[in-house]
Amino acid sequence: MVGLLATVQNTSTILFQLPGGMFADRYGRKKVILLGSGCKIISPFILVLARTWRQMVPGLIFSSAARLYMPALQALIAESLPSERRGAAFGAYRTISHSPNIFVPVISGFYMDRLGIINGVRVTLMINIEPLLRFL
Repeated sequence: MVGLLATVQNTSTILFQLPGGMFADRYGRKKVILLGSGCKIISPFILVLARTWRQMVPGLIFSSAARLYMPALQALIAESLPSERRGAAFGAYRTISHSPNIFVPVISGFYMDRLGIINGVRVTLMINIEPLLRFL
């Protein structure tokens, strides 16, 4: 089931990339970034409420739909940088934005050990929701 859920999420992530870029070109980057951010806020709520693996599928698809904004964000960043520094800037951006991925599995594992897998996952999802709500 875990492999199937990962396949659903990875496939839907790939499928949202091209439409995300097309929507950004047609409707503007700001609208696409807002739409993707909305999906990013909705997905943890769906996942927290899921009681079966089938109920998790919509949450994973919403999570993938949040990546709709990635082409718009990357274009925005690229246009904001001088062309001779773009490679270094993207490298710095990716390093900074992906650095939490080093620690999050350890923190999530701690909650799962303490609270059990289901409650630990729910706590971790709620921790992910809180900063998003502050952003609004």
